[in-house]
Amino acid sequence: APALFRARYLSSAVILLCIYATHPTMSALAAGVVVFLWIWRFDWELAFRLGVVGVVGFGLAWYGWPNHPFFSATGRLEFWKIGYAEHLLRPTFGWGPGAWQDKQIVHQGLWLNYLHNEYLEILVEYGRVGASLAALALLQFLWRFRLTWHHAMCAAILVNACGNFPFHLAATG
Repeated sequence: APALFRARYLSSAVILLCIYATHPTMSALAAGVVVFLWIWRFDWELAFRLGVVGVVGFGLAWYGWPNHPFFSATGRLEFWKIGYAEHLLRPTFGWGPGAWQDKQIVHQGLWLNYLHNEYLEILVEYGRVGASLAALALLQFLWRFRLTWHHAMCAAILVNACGNFPFHLAATG
């Protein structure tokens, strides 16, 4: 059991390192979720207080330095607008798996190969039907969520998916 325990921490460290390599803002948010859940496991009142301080601090920092590179969406908001517009063209069943990469959309000189939001990409590629099925799987995870290190890592990946494409990383290298 101790070797398995150490292996779980090693794999979790690798996951956090991969998340960190994607985008600083989403990495900080994902790491914050892991730390929050880990502290919650031992002292939920302290975790709640730290969570409130973190959210307020993040909001104040954003308000004080809105143009700081840490808060940059690096064009993601434009990507998301374009992705949502594409979704509205085929809302029920979407464009099909991998269709977003095949569309070869270029916006302001940038090739939009990924939407940088896994949930929106699921909506575009699989439509409302596929997004509903994905939401059911996510709800099942949330329903069965336990305060374990493994579940905290999964939560970090799910948070990172709001502004990156971690579901694609294993497939694309």
